[in-house]
Amino acid sequence: MIPNQPPGSPVEHPHATAVLFLGAASILCCGAFGPVAWALGKRALDQIEESGGGFGGRAQVVVGYTLGVIGTILMICMAALFGFMLLGGG
Repeated sequence: MIPNQPPGSPVEHPHATAVLFLGAASILCCGAFGPVAWALGKRALDQIEESGGGFGGRAQVVVGYTLGVIGTILMICMAALFGFMLLGGG
């Protein structure tokens, strides 16, 4: 539990909004944010689970984490495509 917090009223995890923003940014504009959202989201999910209901914001973290994974995969695919274009001379 979080000290000085009444039972039954979870506090949003401090990184929930950041994970969501980084995950969305990895899809929309910068794939390099994907691994950051992925790692930060995993850590936040673990902390939410360990808090026993003290931390909220699980939905935001899950969405940001998922978008981070997808953004990372897209970044790798684009890098591979770019590499093939360089090698192929096209």
